[in-house]
Amino acid sequence: MRAAMAPSRDTALSSLIMLQKETITSSEGKYLAKQSRVYTKLYKKVIADEYDKNSAGPLAGVKLDSMLRSLDWLLQSSQDVRSRDPNSSELLKSSSEMSRSIMSELIKCRGSSVRNTASQLILPGNDLVGNLLAECESELGISVSQPVASSKRVAGFDTHKESHLSNLINAFAQAAHNGEAHQQQVALSEIIDFRNDHQDVDFDTHLEYLSPQFRSYITEQLRKATKENVEGSQQEQPSLDREKINSMKLSLSAGHERARDDAASASAQPVADKAASLRARLEALRAKD
Repeated sequence: MRAAMAPSRDTALSSLIMLQKETITSSEGKYLAKQSRVYTKLYKKVIADEYDKNSAGPLAGVKLDSMLRSLDWLLQSSQDVRSRDPNSSELLKSSSEMSRSIMSELIKCRGSSVRNTASQLILPGNDLVGNLLAECESELGISVSQPVASSKRVAGFDTHKESHLSNLINAFAQAAHNGEAHQQQVALSEIIDFRNDHQDVDFDTHLEYLSPQFRSYITEQLRKATKENVEGSQQEQPSLDREKINSMKLSLSAGHERARDDAASASAQPVADKAASLRARLEALRAKD
């Protein structure tokens, strides 16, 4: 149990998937089905621990591409065992339960990014991951317009926008999971900018895929950030107006000072001229005497 909890979620889940694969494909041992059940129980404890310790963004740190590849590996192995031994249902029961649970948890925690990532992967032709993804989405009540296989061929600006929004949400979740406050704020700002620039994208639909805890968390963070931006812009405009008023006051005051100085200078000039004239006359009279 401790060995399953100690590594990162990526490592723990990938290791359990590998152990399941080795167990169901092993030709030795009497208790393979029991071992498989043990690994499934360990997986459930890992997931429960993840929700307990990282309720804001469970499974946010999991690399979807590598996880989906590992899951495909397990699904392919299960299919091979089933084709070789029609009586293997008991052996494959726990591994099948674990595979389905992993996919469901990824969808609940990471939303449409799971489908977007799956559409970019080149996997064996059976498309077992795509089929399981569609089944789990249906069980969760998620309707998807495009299947995974055909989504690879979908091109267009709308698809790009949807994918970009998913990436932004994932970046925010991963930053929250890793405790990276700066990166989390950057991602939050980018999400707000995206919402402002692309109001035609149904933002709430993307949040529906997330876990209730993380959906509540990101909604609250967006509300706070949006409120702060609005209040900041409202405070900034009066501040600019006050600066303009103060500048005008200073200009007017300076103008008044110059006008007063000019008036004083103008009024003093005739007096100075008269004094000079009187002084000149007195000098002339003294000269005659």
